[in-house]
Amino acid sequence: MAADVHGGVASDERDVRIIRRALVISPSFFGYEHAIADAIRDAGIETYFLDERPSNSPLARALLRAAPGVTRPWAATYFRQARSRLESLDLDFILVIKGESTPRSFLEDLRRDHPRAVVTYYAYDSLVESAGYANLEGLVDVPLSFDRQDVAQSDSLGYLPLFYTSEFSPQAPEAARSHEVAFIGTVNPERYAVARALSIEFPSSFVHLYAPARWYVPMQKVRSARFRSIDTRHVSTAKLPRSAVAEAFRQSRVVVDQQKAGQGGLTMRTFEAIASGAALVTSNSSILAEQFYDSDRIAVVPHDDPAATTEAVRAMLASGAAATPPASFSAYSIHSWVTDILSLVTASPARTSHTRGPGGRQR
Repeated sequence: MAADVHGGVASDERDVRIIRRALVISPSFFGYEHAIADAIRDAGIETYFLDERPSNSPLARALLRAAPGVTRPWAATYFRQARSRLESLDLDFILVIKGESTPRSFLEDLRRDHPRAVVTYYAYDSLVESAGYANLEGLVDVPLSFDRQDVAQSDSLGYLPLFYTSEFSPQAPEAARSHEVAFIGTVNPERYAVARALSIEFPSSFVHLYAPARWYVPMQKVRSARFRSIDTRHVSTAKLPRSAVAEAFRQSRVVVDQQKAGQGGLTMRTFEAIASGAALVTSNSSILAEQFYDSDRIAVVPHDDPAATTEAVRAMLASGAAATPPASFSAYSIHSWVTDILSLVTASPARTSHTRGPGGRQR
């Protein structure tokens, strides 16, 4: 069944599902998981949320990823109790996001308990970095990814980019912006080098490098010489709330974004920066394939080149790029993102087995 984001999914009316109850299974990622659940509720759907991690402490997260055997009994109890709570809900739609810590057996149980539910999977990380889809493949009706590279190499994945939330609306075009440039992200050696260059070159910059725990950078220095250049005085363990990120972007003329090495998908920062009316300097060349790409407000730079990044920021500042989002950029809002997914779910045919074909390719 062909999918068209702007025109909806072509479907016979008799095939359209009615979605009354939904479950979102997701890791905690800066509150976006709850924003997604809220956007589904805004569509009139009774929505439940399950964190796929039994705990979000830095130590627990590290163990769940690096030593799953150690945490397996604990996780098994957590998911067994979750299944018991969910069993009577009669779900119509299950959205699994990332799925790195979701046991395959748990999703099998949910499919048995809720045989009418359409299971959708969404990856916001490269499949090379996360084994979530590989572990759950064959149990998913509508598999989607934010990464064009992964989609191109898969027979089943459909493409759906990320989104921005409502906090990232721009100021009035004539309003002054107090920062020349903003750069916010989780620390790694490449980002650290760019952040230091921006802080030195642009005195009014807003730079925030985040580490999930105080021991994170010291531990990485032991594991990899690449981290030894990082001075922890320039790294914070305080998470910026989304409202603070939005305010920083609204107050910045340019936002710099640098994706992880080897990741082709556009980050959330990409959409947030553009929605806030800032110009964007990014190291992700995948943006060249997007409909909203505009060289007047978006510059692509090499991944590991602080000098090229600062030069691109200077050029954007000198150009006086428009302080408003592109026309029709609302197509990338979180509510449009949810609508895109729901259009695929409502058009999904009745399940006949535990294995479904590919989801629709998006945008």
